[in-house]
Amino acid sequence: MNLELKKAIDQISKDKGLDRDMLVDTLEDAVRTSVIRKYGENIDVEVSYNDDTGEIQVHQFKIVVDDVADPDTEIDIEKARELDPSVQLDDEIGFPLKVTDLGRIAAQSAKQVIIQRMRDAEQELIYEEFKDRVGEICSGIIQRRDKGGWIINLGRTEAILPKEEQIPREHYKRGDRLQALIIEVKKEGRGPQIVISRSHRDYTAALFRREVPEVDDGTVQIMGVARDPGSRAKVAVLSRERDVDPVGACVGVRGSRIQNIVQELHGERIDIVVWSPEISTYARNALAPAVISRIVVDEAENLLEVTVPDDQLTSAIGRKGQNVKLAAKLLGWKIDIFTETRYNETNAIGRGLEQVASVAEVSVDSLVSAGFTTLEQLQDATDEELSEKLSLSDSRIGDLRAAINFLSPVVGESADKADADALFLRGRAYFLQKNYEQAKVDFDAAVETKESYQLCLDIYELYQESSMKADGDRYLEAAVKIEPKTTEDYYNIGCAYYYLEEQDEAVKAFSKAMKDGSSAAMEMLGEVYLSNGQNDEAKALFSSYLSTDGFAAAANNGLALCALAENDTDSALSYIEEGLKTAEDSDRENLLFNQIVSYEKRADFDTAKSLMADFLAAYPENTAAQRENTFLQNR
Repeated sequence: MNLELKKAIDQISKDKGLDRDMLVDTLEDAVRTSVIRKYGENIDVEVSYNDDTGEIQVHQFKIVVDDVADPDTEIDIEKARELDPSVQLDDEIGFPLKVTDLGRIAAQSAKQVIIQRMRDAEQELIYEEFKDRVGEICSGIIQRRDKGGWIINLGRTEAILPKEEQIPREHYKRGDRLQALIIEVKKEGRGPQIVISRSHRDYTAALFRREVPEVDDGTVQIMGVARDPGSRAKVAVLSRERDVDPVGACVGVRGSRIQNIVQELHGERIDIVVWSPEISTYARNALAPAVISRIVVDEAENLLEVTVPDDQLTSAIGRKGQNVKLAAKLLGWKIDIFTETRYNETNAIGRGLEQVASVAEVSVDSLVSAGFTTLEQLQDATDEELSEKLSLSDSRIGDLRAAINFLSPVVGESADKADADALFLRGRAYFLQKNYEQAKVDFDAAVETKESYQLCLDIYELYQESSMKADGDRYLEAAVKIEPKTTEDYYNIGCAYYYLEEQDEAVKAFSKAMKDGSSAAMEMLGEVYLSNGQNDEAKALFSSYLSTDGFAAAANNGLALCALAENDTDSALSYIEEGLKTAEDSDRENLLFNQIVSYEKRADFDTAKSLMADFLAAYPENTAAQRENTFLQNR
């Protein structure tokens, strides 16, 4: 009995999860191939595996004839009767072949076939197992770094975590356990390739399904997710039952559910937004905690024009525009945000006809029907034209003229007569109305009229926010041509160079401003490094200014930000404590705020809430803190 082969088949079937019958069939096919390869393709053989003895039996079959013409397929009747006395002519007779007679080469060939078939079967089994698991969370051990990313051992197979699917500033070490979302399973020549992600928006949704029973059973439905991986996310939810609060269900008792998700995402802040079929209501929820004055919906352009009180602009936009960017991504709409003051200024052209109509008691529709769509057209019209087209009396024409004259200083002044600030305001109005050609005329005239870094930067930011950076770069180029004289100038020109991605020049300018005592320039340069993922450079910069008078507190705050970028909250709190010893005014405010953020990243929300109460008592006007407090109250 050859029980070794039987044990091998049983062990492989158990370890690899392969079908035993498939292994037996593969073994038989491999032996048959080797036999045919040795004896020729014409022979008729049958291979069978004896499960009782663990032996492979090979039989060759030949036709019984009187005169053998083909010895591979025929046998003489006399020889045949030596094997079976009862055999007759034209009968088919089988007789055993010894497998050991196949030779070393044939045996090796059989082995290779068996191994390949087993490998193919195992790969197919893995593919079938994982192809239906796309969208599921998997867990594995970080094994090694590959040129394409990190290789994660999932047990029976490996997965790849590409660089673009990693959470920025998240650090991985060999041997650590990691969770991620399966986003793709591909058939490759070397076997199935499983691609996983930690930055995908669906990973957040999957974590909610795992942690929140109401989401898992469909009572609460996730309607959308927008992420800035590693920093902040917005999740839109909807309850299918009137009595179930979708936000409360996701947060859990004392924030227990959301806390688990935040911990898994290493401190990524999550705003839970109530979804609404009404886009304006949905937008208000998505932009929270900012207070919204009005929302104008432009369905043709898929655009929302959002107006906020002047003191809510920072809250609505968020740090580095994060709040509005995530809201826009969540909604799938473009969002333009401006303050009440700016709204009144920039919409003066658009609202001019309404104002004229109101003051002169003339119908707006009658003005438009008569061909007057701008204040400029009304201003250029003669009294005769106004009388003829609008059927107005001389007295009413006088009222109309008075209204036009009242509005013309704001929206009707020509470029060659207006000052730089007025030109900018009007250009911005044209820009927001998407009249980019006319806006450019006013912007160019403004820059020619007045050399101002701030003016150039303000124009650039308009283009950048509208994804027209290339068009806005020309104003940065105008800015860098201005000769810097003051510390503020060097700071502003550094910003211009940074936006132009001329890093070396930006560093020079910020360095000059720092030498002249600008801690803001130091913080900006550190921010440049951090945004580029150059954490070591940022730490070196801040460390070099720790002993400099007037910089120590800001430098400690910068080092705290570096530590937070690496999820090292212990070091962050240590730097903050040191910075508070010498901090004054804005530096102290920044340090105390980042202290709260540090405890948030620890998921120690009780301490964060306590510190936030003290912070708001000291700095009630800090909009970032107001927004963060809203976040904390849901934890």
